[in-house]
Amino acid sequence: MNFLINCPNITSVANPLKKWLPDKAWFAVQKLIEIEGFESFSTNLSKDAPARFQMWYNEIDPEERALPLEWRSLEASPF
Repeated sequence: MNFLINCPNITSVANPLKKWLPDKAWFAVQKLIEIEGFESFSTNLSKDAPARFQMWYNEIDPEERALPLEWRSLEASPF
């Protein structure tokens, strides 16, 4: 819950997706990957499927759309 309220971040990793992802979001992802179950999110986002994540990010209502790759399974969790 602390993560969602405070949105902590790590600024030591340069944002490779600057063309479309704000630094603040990238830095939050760097902190998110410290949480169990999210370790591969940064790699999936920046290397495995950046175009698919960009399409999701640019949706008018991304919160209503399934995340790319196996992250769509989060829909079934109470997260």
